[in-house]
Amino acid sequence: MLEQAQHPDDENGCGLVDALVGLMKDHQGFEFRFSRDVIKGILTNTYIGAVDTCAVTIIWAMAELVRKPHVLNKVQYEIRTIVGNKERVQQDDMPKLKYIKTVVMETLRLHPVLPLLVLRETMRHITVCGYDVPAKTRIFVNAWAIGRDPANWGVNPEEFIPERFEGKDDMYFNQAQFDFLPFLAGRR
Repeated sequence: MLEQAQHPDDENGCGLVDALVGLMKDHQGFEFRFSRDVIKGILTNTYIGAVDTCAVTIIWAMAELVRKPHVLNKVQYEIRTIVGNKERVQQDDMPKLKYIKTVVMETLRLHPVLPLLVLRETMRHITVCGYDVPAKTRIFVNAWAIGRDPANWGVNPEEFIPERFEGKDDMYFNQAQFDFLPFLAGRR
């Protein structure tokens, strides 16, 4: 949903809630529908995420692990194998915990802390996926929808499957991949 942004003093505005309600009313070719419950979930994630992003991610990861006992068993096995009898996971253990890293990445894909990323404004006229976007247009990037796009994530994009990230962690952290945006991408 790319539109010329309204200024805050305009009567219609262009805030987060306005954008979400607009997506609920007109899904403009998306394969999924933004229901009232989805909108509530996105707003809850956004407001809770603004308070404590780490806690939100951990809560979602734990919820997904409870829902997928076979994934939880793999995580437990990896920790027991690598950490052994030590009381705590040590810093030097972290690079060895490969499967846990895929669980974190899958959690961030399905449950981004900021479902609608920080508002961006175009510096010049651009074309995005065939859409002309004039200069000074404010754009919301919908990380929630990007993380569920079947074109990027295959047959079951709504499913929690950490294995989809196996062997790809360096690819996502060392270069901009626009199908996985938990921390934005591009110039800062």
